[in-house]
Amino acid sequence: MSIYPLIDFFPLFDGPLPFEIEQNEQAEKFGLPTRSLKPEVRINNHLEFLLHTISNYSNSGAVNSFRCNLLSSSEFAEIKRLTPYLKDIPSINQYRNIPQRANLQNVDVEIKGFGSVLPAGQTIFHGGSLSINKPFITSKPLSLTYCPEIALWHADNDLLPERNPNPVVWILKVDHNFDKKAVIFKKGGSNMANEFEVLIESGVTICPVSTQTKNSVFGDLEIIEAKLTNA
Repeated sequence: MSIYPLIDFFPLFDGPLPFEIEQNEQAEKFGLPTRSLKPEVRINNHLEFLLHTISNYSNSGAVNSFRCNLLSSSEFAEIKRLTPYLKDIPSINQYRNIPQRANLQNVDVEIKGFGSVLPAGQTIFHGGSLSINKPFITSKPLSLTYCPEIALWHADNDLLPERNPNPVVWILKVDHNFDKKAVIFKKGGSNMANEFEVLIESGVTICPVSTQTKNSVFGDLEIIEAKLTNA
């Protein structure tokens, strides 16, 4: 059984860009007003990564660094090697482009037939509107992402065209002996940027561990840390 590589690029860093520092130094030199610069921040884990992204939504240098690190990594090269050809997974391909039209039963069959297993300890995000306070077993394929900014976008837009009044982000850590399969997309769908999407088969158990609420650009956001286990 093939296993995806572990994606973990911590610590990540954010702060002022070199050209911003240089501009401020030049302004000081000539007695001109300077700009307020971002503080330098070290991000050590997935919860800190999400909280930082909430505070710097669409303006996080750490998110940009993460994207670049992932796309240029040997781990992502291995993910691309393990990703099945689209001709072999037509239902998954339809789900990727027009999820409302996809036959989820067929999607599930293709994940089980062509997917690989996520490694123990892998942490991934899910954005939506479902709050849970006890173990929950999924009944259909579940869309996840390596990137917290993508999860935040989906939490905000889960109920389009209406705004989502109860946005939720799950931070899911894969438990030991987890053997459910997933398909990871190596690029975005039609006319879409890479969402680093992980589509996992149905029948997994989400076991909540802790919860907190944070204010975000789109209102109060519930954050649920949970384990991803076999049913």
